[in-house]
Amino acid sequence: GGRPAGDTPAGGREACVSYGIMLPKTGSTSLAKLLHSPHEWQGALLAVKLLQNPSSAYRSILLQRERSFRAAFGCNTTDVSTVYYMAMEELCDAFPKATFYQLSRNVYTWIDSFIGYSGQEPLHLLYQTMIFMMRNLDTTEDLVQALAREWCDHQAVKLPKIQAKCHVITGNIENITSSPPPLNAMARQPRVNQGLFRSDLWRRPDLLTIIEA
Repeated sequence: GGRPAGDTPAGGREACVSYGIMLPKTGSTSLAKLLHSPHEWQGALLAVKLLQNPSSAYRSILLQRERSFRAAFGCNTTDVSTVYYMAMEELCDAFPKATFYQLSRNVYTWIDSFIGYSGQEPLHLLYQTMIFMMRNLDTTEDLVQALAREWCDHQAVKLPKIQAKCHVITGNIENITSSPPPLNAMARQPRVNQGLFRSDLWRRPDLLTIIEA
């Protein structure tokens, strides 16, 4: 019985493990700054591994990353990577005693910021990854619809599942002062990248209608 050989958290100290698991463009850079943590450490490598493997392999991938991360940064450093949104449930199952930090924002401002950021050059691999996952998107309308679906799935399906099983500290970057500690401390520091990435979403009633649907 028990876990297979090698299938244990680094050092067996699962309770000290903590993660940032929010969607991209929801304040992860500011969270990492607040917690004095690395941001998107080897995120491209993690994204590629998750994309190239079935979900049945995620647990092994996550445990391997955990060992590498703890070896580099120690037990009390939060691993803040928005790539984890791709494997939230598997991460919760692998580390049920861990602490998870989740930040969210309004779906309209999220899509606006996402499109604005993904239009920068060069594209961040993470955003290439999300767009790759939303295959067969021929138009901006298709992209907006896929993003709205991704946001709803994250907020209404995936997040409640891990909240029922794991310790999740949740905040909203658009109302951070009312969020629980330590997230509310983000109000005392400038938010990284705030307002830098905008699209023409608000001038496109056709796209806004898609999100409302």
